[in-house]
Amino acid sequence: MYGRKQPCIEPEIHQRMYRQGRLSRKRKYEAEKVKCTTLTLSIGIEFWVKARMAHLQQQLRQMSVVETLLPPEWFRVGDLAFGQVDKGSGGILKLYRCVVIEDNMKWHVQVDSKQLVSTIVTFNQIPQCLTSVEDVKRLLNLVHNCHLCCGNNDERFMVYIASKNGKIMNASGSECVAYLDTLHSTIRHSECDLLIMPGESSQRCNRCVTYRGNLRTLANRHLKQAADFGRTNPGSHAAFSRLSSPEKCERYHQEHALRTACQRQVTNLHKKMQEVTEERGLSVHSSLHDDLVQIMKDNAEAVCTAHPPGTFGRVFLGNTDAG
Repeated sequence: MYGRKQPCIEPEIHQRMYRQGRLSRKRKYEAEKVKCTTLTLSIGIEFWVKARMAHLQQQLRQMSVVETLLPPEWFRVGDLAFGQVDKGSGGILKLYRCVVIEDNMKWHVQVDSKQLVSTIVTFNQIPQCLTSVEDVKRLLNLVHNCHLCCGNNDERFMVYIASKNGKIMNASGSECVAYLDTLHSTIRHSECDLLIMPGESSQRCNRCVTYRGNLRTLANRHLKQAADFGRTNPGSHAAFSRLSSPEKCERYHQEHALRTACQRQVTNLHKKMQEVTEERGLSVHSSLHDDLVQIMKDNAEAVCTAHPPGTFGRVFLGNTDAG
């Protein structure tokens, strides 16, 4: 009988392969054993952490414990929220500072209803997840002892931001980099820390200090532009007859350029309105249109009372009167 012979494995090779197989099975068993042990430990630790959180929450809900934690003028303002109440102008009470503790014992701080970022350097000494009553007490005392960032409240800065409607945008106009804090009459960086560590000599946070140079440049430029607002500007109140010939020519060219720019804007607006009307507008029968116009005219006084100038109701009423 013809056929291929099976390869003969020498006894030593066979024995070595057998030992390697046993070794691999043993390693696999030990790895599974370590995996099971790790899973058991993680489940136990998670159960212990949840039990500790529940115990801490129960302690914080007891008035006897809360009274020992709260600094002066601090009260419980929620289930796990504690705040400092301040008497503002007119004797009205307001929530000045607030510490809110979540169900997972993580926390955040609010100052004048603005939430502080959790990465603020001031609070790095407090764990992100509270584990004991002492942690809560240290957090409350730290927030209480911090002083408020004064921002940049120089008069020339305030004049400049008033011309920007209370907001300073970046170069592209897509993001606010500073804003007017009307409550404290100061200008703050959009990422102002609000609170400063007790004992710090500076009255401003690092972000407001860094942005102060930019504010100085912007305010100086604004003052220079205001000083250059001469008699030839189209917005000047100087009588045209009192201008010299060169000033009259300059003012005429500027007014002509301004009028051209306004006409261009009006043309673009008409074009945009036509596109929107063609895309989303509805055709109204002439009789219905006349009825709507008559209703607007009959109620002109009520419309003027209810809608301030510049709103759609007043503009629509003005168009009907013009028609």
